[in-house]
Amino acid sequence: MPAEMGRSLAVVRQRTEGLLHFTQTYRQLSRLPKAALQVVSVWSLFEHVLALLEPAFAQRGIEPDVVLADPDLCIRADPALIEQAVINLLTNALEALQTQPAPQLRLAGYVQDPHRTELEVADNEAGIPTALLEEVVVPFFTAKVTGSGTGLSLSRQIMQVHRGSVQAQSTEEAGSQFCLLFPRQ
Repeated sequence: MPAEMGRSLAVVRQRTEGLLHFTQTYRQLSRLPKAALQVVSVWSLFEHVLALLEPAFAQRGIEPDVVLADPDLCIRADPALIEQAVINLLTNALEALQTQPAPQLRLAGYVQDPHRTELEVADNEAGIPTALLEEVVVPFFTAKVTGSGTGLSLSRQIMQVHRGSVQAQSTEEAGSQFCLLFPRQ
């Protein structure tokens, strides 16, 4: 009887920890701070995020391709929030590339048209099935075994605070592109 009680308590403790994690994550998603907008250099943003993730890139043997036609490109954004959104996209790409024999990752920034600036994370992973493409930004939706389903949802909320959006495109067996679209000021 004591062994069964111990197992039962372990299950209850594990479930409690899981619920606590869920509650904390949900609270973070529902209480996004107001954006402190300022002019942000896209080059500096990319440089900082890539430096933060350098160990993960090195571990997987990935040298990200950075495409920035205009090195003076700037966006009006909250630096900490946008950094988090880009980190989320890059982290997802790194996870998706784990089984890719020749992983490729591109981080790009450009003016899409006179009214929008776009930051893009693209990879050559297996792609996201069309049926799941619209679901990937839904809170707590995940197709990963260990995923929480909060990264892309948080990125979408960050972009909404910036009056922008997140767009996802994917071609099975060819890769995916996630774009952060900013209104031009």
